Amino acid sequence: MKKFWSSLVVSSVLLIGIDATAQLEDGMHAFSNDEVTFYVWLAGGGETIENSQIFYVSRNETHVGTGYFRTFDDEENEVTFEWYEIQTEYCNYNFDLPGEVLVLQRFDCSNGEVNAEFTLNRVDY
Repeated sequence: MKKFWSSLVVSSVLLIGIDATAQLEDGMHAFSNDEVTFYVWLAGGGETIENSQIFYVSRNETHVGTGYFRTFDDEENEVTFEWYEIQTEYCNYNFDLPGEVLVLQRFDCSNGEVNAEFTLNRVDY
């Protein structure tokens, strides 16, 4: 649980300067770099991740999961943080509200994978 809060703090720091007032639209979104290709299918007005696939190119392995859009109101500092969380069989992931770039964070893995962060670019599918 301590790792989750650490990751939340890291995500929060990344979101402070972002004007993020609404989640992504329903449908499929795709992001990629040389290491990872990430597909996410959203529903419920962008609140629910019905399916996600995180494909690791070098090892030809896919993590599949579901998740939700999250918010946290820091009333003391009058800031609202917004992000998505995904749980797969092996790891937890989160990402901020992307534009053309998405930062995907991996943490709390049960299979020994280390925490990592991937900067991905939006791709047409």
